[in-house]
Amino acid sequence: MKFLPELSVAGKKVFLRADLDVPVVEIAQSPVRLQNLKLTVDFLFSHSAAKVIIGGHIGRPTSPTPALS
Repeated sequence: MKFLPELSVAGKKVFLRADLDVPVVEIAQSPVRLQNLKLTVDFLFSHSAAKVIIGGHIGRPTSPTPALS
């Protein structure tokens, strides 16, 4: 696996999987994950990434929920 500074992202679309699987209340109380994510997004744009697409999820369903599929 390569580290972020080793990648060439100039002009490319980047899909960034973010570890945001915590309840919204916890993100509001302790925004460390969002602050760290911002550092990564800033790095990508400063290295001329064309687009940054962020994917993740918040929380974990306790039962099957078709609306979340």
